[in-house]
Order: sequence, then C-alpha cells, then structure tokens
Amino acid sequence: MTEHSDKHWKFPTTEFVILRVELLFVGIISLLLLAFSYYTLEEQWFPAIMFTIGFMAMYIIVSAIVQKIRSIEEHYHIKSDHIEIIRKSRTGTKKEKVHFKDIKHHKLDKTFLGGYLVTHKNKKHVLFFNTKKEIEHFEDFIKKHLKKNKK
Repeated sequence: MTEHSDKHWKFPTTEFVILRVELLFVGIISLLLLAFSYYTLEEQWFPAIMFTIGFMAMYIIVSAIVQKIRSIEEHYHIKSDHIEIIRKSRTGTKKEKVHFKDIKHHKLDKTFLGGYLVTHKNKKHVLFFNTKKEIEHFEDFIKKHLKKNKK
C-alpha cells in the first residue's frame, strides 16, 4: 500500500503470477510425480526427473496462457470510511464498496497473502495481496478502524 491518505494496492502487480497456495500444490504434485515415475520406471532417476520437469514446464506454460486470456486485475482503495474493491476482467468491471462499520469479521493469511472481510449481512469480500508488507499495512489499518467502531 502506498503511504498516501488514500491507501491502495493492485493485484497482481506483475503480468505473470503464481499464487503461493498454487505453488505449494504444484510442488506437492511434482514430488508425487517424481516418486511415482521413479518407482514405475524401475528406479531410474533421469527419466523420472525429466517427467517432473516436463510437468512443471507444461503447468507454467498453461498457467501463463490462461492468465493472458482471463486478464484479471483487482484494485483496492481504502478511503476514510470504506474500502472499494474493483475487479476488472475481459468481460467487464465489478465494483464493491465495503463500509468499515459493516465489517463483522476479517481474516488475513500472511503465508498465502490473502484474506477476506465478512459484513453484518454475511457477505464475504475476498482480498489478495502481492507482498507480506501490503497485508501487514492493511491488517494494522483494519484493526485500528475496527477498534474505533466498537467504542
């Protein structure tokens, strides 16, 4: 988030991004593929490693193509009394405005750089972050703001 009175961030910041949770599952599948192909190919390392590298290369290429086709972008703007969430895709733009006084619960995950806000109407608003620093700035801000609303 920038250090202006109007705090904001954009997700994703780069053209090609692999989410941390996605990276975790691809890593697990790659290890399973390596082990399976090693034992299936009569304990030969070279073909097993080549299959695993081939799988990872195909995954990255397909993921990049899908991201290019979908071209999703999210913008978050924090104002004094609400947060605006703007989701842009090839098919259109959706805007949401979440007032801080309406937030009943929030959850942020610093490991996978995501989170959500739940309003009193039980509507969930998903958030994505690019860096741990962005999520920490938002967490500090939301905690201070929610404390003000409880008083």
